[in-house]
Amino acid sequence: MVSGKTQYQQFCWQEFRRVCNHQLFTREIPVVVISNWFIWFTSVSLLYFIPPALQLPLFNLVLCFFVLGGTTLNERKVKPM
Repeated sequence: MVSGKTQYQQFCWQEFRRVCNHQLFTREIPVVVISNWFIWFTSVSLLYFIPPALQLPLFNLVLCFFVLGGTTLNERKVKPM
């Protein structure tokens, strides 16, 4: 998350300190971790109970939605001009 917020600019320690604030540790990181537990862990656990021929296609489908959800949670909010 921190690297995603500084990827469009030259890295500097002042910007890194500005991004690593209280909101990052109390709001943004827990949202990503809880979504990881909720979506990824439960869906992969359920995939082990289905027949092996269906595991790979359904795993790819879960992975697709997991990436879309993570992208949505971490997308940059651009302020209108």
